[in-house]
Amino acid sequence: MKKRLFILLAAIGMMALLPFFSVTGSSDSTGSPTDSSSETEREPQISGTTDGKFRILDTSSGKIITVSDKEFCVGALAYEMPPGYEEEALKAQCVACYTHFCRLRRQKRSEAGESWQGEDFQADLSTGQYYLNNECLQKRWGSQYNELRKKMEKVVEDCFGLVLMDDNGELLDVGYFAISSGKTEAAADIFGFDSPHLQAVISPFDKSAPDACTVVRLSSEEFKNKLSERFPDLSLEAPPSTWIGDCQRTASGSVITIDIGEQTISGPAVRECFDLRSANFELSIQKEQFCFRVYGYGHGVGLSQYGANGMAMQGADFREILDHYYSQAPIVSLES
Repeated sequence: MKKRLFILLAAIGMMALLPFFSVTGSSDSTGSPTDSSSETEREPQISGTTDGKFRILDTSSGKIITVSDKEFCVGALAYEMPPGYEEEALKAQCVACYTHFCRLRRQKRSEAGESWQGEDFQADLSTGQYYLNNECLQKRWGSQYNELRKKMEKVVEDCFGLVLMDDNGELLDVGYFAISSGKTEAAADIFGFDSPHLQAVISPFDKSAPDACTVVRLSSEEFKNKLSERFPDLSLEAPPSTWIGDCQRTASGSVITIDIGEQTISGPAVRECFDLRSANFELSIQKEQFCFRVYGYGHGVGLSQYGANGMAMQGADFREILDHYYSQAPIVSLES
């Protein structure tokens, strides 16, 4: 009932009240306080391949860096979501992040091959990829470091150890991203696998983001050159007005395939080719220019970070947010 109220409020105009926060982490998708809170102790538990630490192969140095789970959650959360977001939205993102990297860790440690160096995953820590260490956080937050660090530590403490689980009792293959077009995408349409917990759901707050829609314009020559570089076999000898053909979309609007010239190209490939913020776009020719109108930011599957913040601003707690975006996936406590 409460969740339906949030959506109703958004539909009748509450979206205009949302402030804008720039997304600092991935558009798609990643101090040590005391041990877990009483809230997590009441959760059912799922055993996992973990020693309470993440081992990250730093590609910039070739060294493996060991980070405690709690410290990692602070740095991973800071990478993914702006600290100015509501605490309940930050908690929801923290649970999603922790689920994702615990799943990677479990897979890596249980399926380690000859090339395994003992790492749970790889990241360029010099640029703050997936996880921001203290040095990165201090540079990013400057004089606000102590205040924001304290906020992030509290967020992590309040939800530490909680993960999302699928119907088979395994860690959920979660997704999260910055902004949707107003409705998220089903995993089956974007990633090719179906999940009852990764279905398309409405996310109306996203439409209030000032950069919910972006525009990219290119001359005919720029458009052709970029395509030719990415697709060498593509022929565009006919007049530009004939280059664009039929387009297939998901129910939420992302381009599955689009006909360009004599080739059928996937929406994600077009997104990559033109460095678009998402594969949910409209392509037209205006005044001898090719114009992309792009909706949202990211792949669109799972948790919308901007949408989660909108729900939190209207009073939703992190469990309600996770329940909405992951379609009632069980939330459990990960047992070391």
